[in-house]
Amino acid sequence: MPLPVRGSSTPVVSQPTNTTPTAPAAPATPTAPAAPAGPVDVMTPSRVDRLKGKAIAAAWDEVANAHDVGTGVSFGAVSGNVKISEEIGVRGTDTFKNLVANDRRRNEVAQANPDAVWVKTTGALGTSVGLPLGHGASLGFSGGVEVTSIAAQDVKGARDVVTAVKAQAKSMVLPLDAEGLAGLKAEPGSEWMFRGTIGASVGVGVGTATTLGGGNASVTASVGASVGASASSVYTKNVKVLEDGKVFVAVGKQDAQALSASVGVNVGANLNTNNGVANALGGGAVGNNVDRQVDRLGNKLEDATRITSSLTLGASAGQKVMGAAVLDLNTVAGREAYDYLLKSNPEEAAAYMQRAGIGLKYNETSTARSSAVSLQFGNTNLLATSTYKGTTNGTVEQPGSTTTLSQADYARSVGGLLPRLLMGEERSVQVRAGALTKDGATERAVAVSLGVKDRKLTQAELAQAERFAKAMGMPFEGLPTLGARETAENSQFQVTVALTDAHIDKLRGWGEADVRFAFAAAHKEIDGNAQLPLWHEDPQTFAWYEREVHQAQSSDPQRQDMLRRDYQEKYGRNLGDDIDSSRAIDRIVKQLDASKGKPVDDWGKLLESVGKQSSGDVRASVLALRRLSGAEVVAMSLSAKGVTAAAKPEAQAPKTIADVVGPLLAPPA
Repeated sequence: MPLPVRGSSTPVVSQPTNTTPTAPAAPATPTAPAAPAGPVDVMTPSRVDRLKGKAIAAAWDEVANAHDVGTGVSFGAVSGNVKISEEIGVRGTDTFKNLVANDRRRNEVAQANPDAVWVKTTGALGTSVGLPLGHGASLGFSGGVEVTSIAAQDVKGARDVVTAVKAQAKSMVLPLDAEGLAGLKAEPGSEWMFRGTIGASVGVGVGTATTLGGGNASVTASVGASVGASASSVYTKNVKVLEDGKVFVAVGKQDAQALSASVGVNVGANLNTNNGVANALGGGAVGNNVDRQVDRLGNKLEDATRITSSLTLGASAGQKVMGAAVLDLNTVAGREAYDYLLKSNPEEAAAYMQRAGIGLKYNETSTARSSAVSLQFGNTNLLATSTYKGTTNGTVEQPGSTTTLSQADYARSVGGLLPRLLMGEERSVQVRAGALTKDGATERAVAVSLGVKDRKLTQAELAQAERFAKAMGMPFEGLPTLGARETAENSQFQVTVALTDAHIDKLRGWGEADVRFAFAAAHKEIDGNAQLPLWHEDPQTFAWYEREVHQAQSSDPQRQDMLRRDYQEKYGRNLGDDIDSSRAIDRIVKQLDASKGKPVDDWGKLLESVGKQSSGDVRASVLALRRLSGAEVVAMSLSAKGVTAAAKPEAQAPKTIADVVGPLLAPPA
């Protein structure tokens, strides 16, 4: 989870480090000597040798790459599949690099024994059952098992692939007792992974359709709705052989429950010639050909005029328990622990690790909500929006130490033709807040990211982005230039800033007036105006404009336009944009005050208040955050006219829970 974004020499959660130097990579296969200077016949031996060498290398790459063999079977409502995948660590291939060279122990074995061939084999078995219940309802069950083995096979030579693959078959079964594992005499770096899944789901769907018209033209409208629920459990076990009789063991179980609901509408025109031309011409090739052309034209017209829209809602919850430990099989205690961990369920295994003080236990709970709206006309995407809100809480328990972690996430994206026309852009906003507490000390951090896609970037918009970058103290280098009437197609702007605990404490010290002024000053600077927005300088006059334009919105459009022009002439600003900004800062001030002193997982409404703003208001918020708290820039770039200008980052993004916990539960490389 969050760490100081400037970096710290002290890790937040202690974890084993590996200081053993990595063995040098396998020497590259010598290439044929270069051809002498001057004209050379294309069929000289050196050229032939080089072509042969490339062909051989390509052939070995093909042998080393993953190959799948599988089959599917079905019996009525029951279906299943079986698959076996294999990768072979042939020297000089990408597979060798990824499978062997990037793992210190496997690479050391390969260097010490040139005849060793590392092979990774995965066997998977899956099955599912679907039971229709009638009236649009269905019930489903699924399950699967996946076993992976990575082992070194000592054969006749480093490229004795056939013998290595045959020998690998004996390594697929992981002994569940320490004595059996020792009997395998597995090389350091050998690894076994088990994954089992079970799941159940239920769904109900209803729909109706109606058709208007007839003959050669009609319109069909259909409406459908569905509700579903699902639950699943995933069980994992991982064993990796280390050196000197030690092994790494990890166990885990992850449960998830989800609810979903959706509503969809589909309206389309239907054209039918009914062989009208062919009948009129008395049949024949000419009439039939004309009918086919008319049918094709009708199909294109149907596709071009079809309207589809949907609304999808979802909610989910998850629970996770995991444990990891390094065991010494040279000791009785280590062997007994191995036997217990491999045979017990994940919850019992993780609890045993904690009680015995031989590793760490991790518990996690999470909740999430999501929504999405889409509207499409023909092949044109008119609107596509999505929103995600989630919280995650985790606890790492180690001998003599407990660490708690919290994370809140908010993400919103708005895209399609309508946002491009109405707002001039498509945008995405992501905000993440987190906290980590260890030994009574708490560290917090927030990351705010804004992404804007502008189909036609104007000179004025480019100038705003440039002023924003300069105000942030991170001016762009190498920005493209645009003429007064020129636009840049499909430009992209990205910015991410991070606030650490110290920044957040500083932000909490400011009052409402200070926050409002910082937001207003940011708008003034980014927009390039000579004065602050009217909603800050003269709230009463601004309130009058806001009230009058709202009243005229439906009753007197001409007066509404007059008010907007009057506001622009007097104050040099867009009234609609200023109304949005005024409401945005009201939400931010309200939620910032409500969030003071609360844990990170209660910051959801504050994150939403930022995420729902226009991109201009998000830029102003980012600049205000920087000035009020000292927030640091993680990334900032603008791409236009084939050029990407980027500001030099001054910080790294705060770590997520996965960034902190992942290395603790992963096997040593």
